[in-house]
Amino acid sequence: MIAQNQDTWHELESRIAQPKFDRYFGDSGRLGYLVKIAQSIARFEVSAAVSVSRDKTDDKFIALAIDYGATILISGDPDLKDVKAYQGIEILSPTQFLERFKT
Repeated sequence: MIAQNQDTWHELESRIAQPKFDRYFGDSGRLGYLVKIAQSIARFEVSAAVSVSRDKTDDKFIALAIDYGATILISGDPDLKDVKAYQGIEILSPTQFLERFKT
């Protein structure tokens, strides 16, 4: 399950709009990708307040993971990956996650 809230969804939308991500989107494009994610998310309001990451704008992802009860946060963000773990939440890159859970 993918946990999202308004802040994390907005960041996803703004990040994938950047030209450096063009190579990841085929015929369905960004909108198709967002529609697929929107069909798979659970929306949560965040009450946790954390100050962990060097980039304080990334703390919203850790707070969401805490409130959701997640054990893994998947991110390619260097500042989040440097945290490695927080309150029982392991922070993995997409590659680390796929390697660990491939079938």
